[in-house]
Amino acid sequence: MATISNSDLFKAYLAYFGRPPDITGISYFSNKTEAEVVAAFSASPESQALLNSLGDVPSFVNSVYLNLFNRPAEFTGPGSATHWVDMITLGHMTQAEAAMAILRGAMNGDADTVQAKYNASVAFVNALDTAAEVTGYSGAEAAQDGRDFLHSVDAAHIPTPAQINAAVLVATTPNPVIVPTPTMD
Repeated sequence: MATISNSDLFKAYLAYFGRPPDITGISYFSNKTEAEVVAAFSASPESQALLNSLGDVPSFVNSVYLNLFNRPAEFTGPGSATHWVDMITLGHMTQAEAAMAILRGAMNGDADTVQAKYNASVAFVNALDTAAEVTGYSGAEAAQDGRDFLHSVDAAHIPTPAQINAAVLVATTPNPVIVPTPTMD
């Protein structure tokens, strides 16, 4: 079996986590098959929480649309997300398989958004060019910072190199925890 391509690995991170990959994840998953990556990503606590994987199928599909396309799924009309709900509920594919199928089924503006997010993810990972940045882009806070960065990206909003570097700085720098000072009454 062939290992997952670098492009598909980056896109799997978009579909299941809505963020650029971390270097450790790239290293670990680059020698896995796509089926192994899909199984591991869909079973991860991060993906299950983000995609409502344990909830109802329409919520899951909607979460994947938000991750990939920055918009909610439409469940009426031709070409609607109802197709994906039906595919899952009728047993033609699992939720794990559906996220990548939705990504690959993207058309028009949605496909452009996925491509823009992919390009921004590659640029983001390439900008992780110091040991401190590679180490700093880990954990839930950094993952959320990566998601926040990609949520602003679509075909009309391509980040500049300065914006990518700023996003890397945010994602690799822990946010301070502010403890309120008790007041004396």
